Amino acid sequence: MSSARRIAIALLAVISIHAILSPEVASAQYVAVGQGSNTAFEYIKAFQRGGGSGRIGNPINSVHGWNGGCIQDFRGGLSGEAAIMQANCRGPAYSVIYGQWKYIVRTWGGNATNVIGYPINDAYRNGAGWYQNFVGGSWGRTVIARADSTKSEKSVRGNILNYWLANGGATGRFRYPLTDSYPNNGGHRQDFEGGSIFWSASTGSVTVQPPQPVLSREQKALNWAVAEKNSPNPRRSDEFGRAWSGYCEGFVEVAFGTKFVFGSALVHYYWQLNSGRVVKNTNPPPGAVVFYGGGAGNGHVGISLGNGQVISTQGYDGQYLPVWQHSVTGIGNPYLGWAYAPPNWSGR
Repeated sequence: MSSARRIAIALLAVISIHAILSPEVASAQYVAVGQGSNTAFEYIKAFQRGGGSGRIGNPINSVHGWNGGCIQDFRGGLSGEAAIMQANCRGPAYSVIYGQWKYIVRTWGGNATNVIGYPINDAYRNGAGWYQNFVGGSWGRTVIARADSTKSEKSVRGNILNYWLANGGATGRFRYPLTDSYPNNGGHRQDFEGGSIFWSASTGSVTVQPPQPVLSREQKALNWAVAEKNSPNPRRSDEFGRAWSGYCEGFVEVAFGTKFVFGSALVHYYWQLNSGRVVKNTNPPPGAVVFYGGGAGNGHVGISLGNGQVISTQGYDGQYLPVWQHSVTGIGNPYLGWAYAPPNWSGR
């Protein structure tokens, strides 16, 4: 064997051993916390305060700009996905984790910092829930709050926020929000555990209204589905920026306040089936998730109205058909059964 061949074989062995010991050589290059920032120590401090990789995960990219500030994305910790954010790319950085980050991405996507700005603190415990304050966006100061009782994040802003804070915020008479603010009688209303706050657009005044009954996540999902069916354009999804046709699983997930969990209705069905959660009778209760086969191997899924009726999308990708109501066994797809939505879907 020539000396050149012996050298080449030895070099190959060294490279192979290095690849085994260092997986990043064979896959993505290692990214450090704060990499790409002139103030990396601020990201490291936020990372440590937030619980490190166990809670936040590990960075999946370098620090990069986002609408007037800087951000680094994380994945793999208890939060699933998280971020460390820094207003103006200088000064303190703060972690946004758990449901707060998921709520932000789900609600505003890439426009989030234009709307609510950047955090001015880490999430902190306040009474029977969690708080995080944001400033700098078009909404002005915004609080994202998560009640222990609902385990669901909501935002509080504007005149309603001012009145809420003047009355003790989450530890005062109103306690934690049950809903985001919503249009109501020429203004905006927001429901809290201790009552509802109404702001009138015409007078600028704020009044207090009795508490709304607390709805289950199934009823909230069903209310949303009915509203979508009756909307001015039930063919198009504002959440996905496309037709609802071919997006039945997306329709159900959005109804429960989430996105991009299962790749298709049939994947969702088999998860439920393997978890022992599928019921085969044809009387799904209101708000239950109803499954069908077919769909070119993707299956079909809708939300039960009760009384043998279901709301779902119709059609395939490329079609432009409206969300509709049908009987449980009134479509061509074979009926597979029903289940309640996954328990970790907190609801709208």
